[in-house]
Amino acid sequence: MKIIFGVIGAVVGLLMGELIGAVIGLVLGVVLASMLKKADQAAESA
Repeated sequence: MKIIFGVIGAVVGLLMGELIGAVIGLVLGVVLASMLKKADQAAESA
């Protein structure tokens, strides 16, 4: 799951034409994935 978001973020960053953008996108993708995972766990336990 995290890898998918990371790849999407990296592709968006590369399309922006910046290696830094790709790294930022990768980090944001992982953060977003972990947030969604926590939200899913919270929903299941509720």
